[in-house]
Amino acid sequence: MTNDSKRKMAASIPGIIVIVVASGLLTYGASLAVAEATKPKPIVTKTVVVVAEPKVEAPSPVVTPEPAPEPAPVTPTATTNSFVYLRPTAATSGTPLADLQAGTVVSYTVRSTGLWQKVTVSGQAGYVYKRWLTF
Repeated sequence: MTNDSKRKMAASIPGIIVIVVASGLLTYGASLAVAEATKPKPIVTKTVVVVAEPKVEAPSPVVTPEPAPEPAPVTPTATTNSFVYLRPTAATSGTPLADLQAGTVVSYTVRSTGLWQKVTVSGQAGYVYKRWLTF
């Protein structure tokens, strides 16, 4: 086999090295070439971990609820149970401030322990004899 035919044969089989030993002896250079050619190649592996970026949302604004308005103080009321006069003082003397018909609702701030109750009707303050009021 000539050198030319050896080259053609080696070139026709890619990835395989063909060494023909005519006399059965390998020289040092040839054995080194065979050793290098047959040496296992290191396998390089890379592990790539793809992690999704966490979704960052803008914080929502903190809404502080408005405090509930203080309830208006409940003003106690009473109702006249008969026709009665609204008087300027806790007495029957003096000219009455107004005539109050039965069923008129009057308001007061403090319930009186006496005979007369201080009341307010249509923004006008005066006194009514308690006997004529239903609480």
